[in-house]
Amino acid sequence: MTREIKFRGKRVDTGEWVYGFYRQCTIYKNCNKCIDHINHFIDNKYGVSEFVDESTVGQYTGLKDKNGTEIYEGDIATIARKPEEQIKKIKNLWVIQYSGWKFNAQPNRETLKPLGCTYAQVLEVIGNMHDNPELLKEIK
Repeated sequence: MTREIKFRGKRVDTGEWVYGFYRQCTIYKNCNKCIDHINHFIDNKYGVSEFVDESTVGQYTGLKDKNGTEIYEGDIATIARKPEEQIKKIKNLWVIQYSGWKFNAQPNRETLKPLGCTYAQVLEVIGNMHDNPELLKEIK
């Protein structure tokens, strides 16, 4: 089984999310002197390179939540196995992060759990750490 490799990041000029292939570019003069720092781009589905804020770049996990929403690194999700748990969902937030070779869901600041198909089927993405930083305060 292979997964689709793609990224998202926020455009520097508009703050809008861009999805696609991520790359870094350094501009050189005369092939040896760096004249610009590393720039970060995401090439969208039309092949247009969009300059993005490096701190917002996150990789697609290859998984979708229970509603079919793609799960990206940096997303904030909640988990509720029973309808009555929806009331408490704000206290059960998970942050999606990449740890070198696998994606993890972090239910609190100390614990990491591997993110797999089982968790993805019950997770619901409710925001991300860039657009909804206030949700991070709920994670204890």
